[in-house]
Amino acid sequence: MRRGRKGATSPGRQSRPLVQGLVAFVLGSVFLLIPGSWAWGAVLAYLLLDMVAIFLLVSWSRTRTWSAIDRLSVAAGAAMAYAGHAFFEIPSLGDAGAATRLGNLFFALLALAVVAAGAGRTGRHAARAQQA
Repeated sequence: MRRGRKGATSPGRQSRPLVQGLVAFVLGSVFLLIPGSWAWGAVLAYLLLDMVAIFLLVSWSRTRTWSAIDRLSVAAGAAMAYAGHAFFEIPSLGDAGAATRLGNLFFALLALAVVAAGAGRTGRHAARAQQA
């Protein structure tokens, strides 16, 4: 989604990483909660969610302020939706016992750590760029 810089459409609009992350979280959560029993209705719901997500990502990425923190926030929102969904999903193999839930917790915390590391790195990079 780096393409947008060339044809920026909203030069004055500020990016809102928190909003972008929350929207990615909500869209990802809704996507993961659509029941397969809807059959073709589920397919249509997936397509609708995909079109909304693509529209939002393209419009956000075309702003001049789109940066690494924006990309990180969208990815983090989607990753957290996936991590949260693991606690509600019935496992394909085995049971939903304590070991499974501890594994879910471990991987959710690992995802949070990766996001935090990315945020720290992105913040340091932005600080260095402003100093230059």
